[in-house]
Amino acid sequence: TFLEREAMAGNLKDKKGHVQFPPGNETTLETGFGSRIKRNNFWKWLRKAATASHWDFSKCVVVFPNTPGANAAQNMQELYDGMDMSKQNHQLSRKYDNNPRPVNSEPQQRLQEMLSFRNQICLY
Repeated sequence: TFLEREAMAGNLKDKKGHVQFPPGNETTLETGFGSRIKRNNFWKWLRKAATASHWDFSKCVVVFPNTPGANAAQNMQELYDGMDMSKQNHQLSRKYDNNPRPVNSEPQQRLQEMLSFRNQICLY
């Protein structure tokens, strides 16, 4: 995983150049960050260990196409455009508490979970 490959190798650093490891050296969101507190600690750590953006994360979810290039970005946009946004709400986010979708789920299912109450994507 990205966390195993990059974070545990010491490749994520804060603004001062200090290596930042994930909380508790956990590398699996699916099992290691099951509680809301652990997830919150993870996101706080990630904000410290990664470059900050100007996106409003209460409104959008950052998405990364699976390959570089305009075609992959277009595919991601089409995936989002094909979703029924009337299903997105705060109750949906609670549905996944301690019950996340598997990491190998279909992309549209994963995106629905990540969006929960948000209704936009921020394409990276």
